Amino acid sequence: MIESLTQYINRGEGCVAYDVRGQGTLVVCPPGMGDVHVPTLVVMGTKDPDFPDPAAEAGFIADATGGQVLLVQGAGHYPHAELPDDVVPGVLALLGRTAARA
Repeated sequence: MIESLTQYINRGEGCVAYDVRGQGTLVVCPPGMGDVHVPTLVVMGTKDPDFPDPAAEAGFIADATGGQVLLVQGAGHYPHAELPDDVVPGVLALLGRTAARA
């Protein structure tokens, strides 16, 4: 398995992070995630059932993309739908920062 992962990385098809969430899991990043050069906002619910540690997952993605994290307290997998009043200000702030740079 390690040999195939090394080949995957060496082909430039993505990144591999082992034990990112402290669960002994393997996460394969989408190809090009580290090549993102636009403002990004990682919106993650603190109660997202898909991740043992949503904050760590959001941080991992933000670090890989150079983005920022918006943790939505009490939200699950769909924070934008569950608590839009908590998400919209973060999205508007991102848009404002992006517009100011243009």
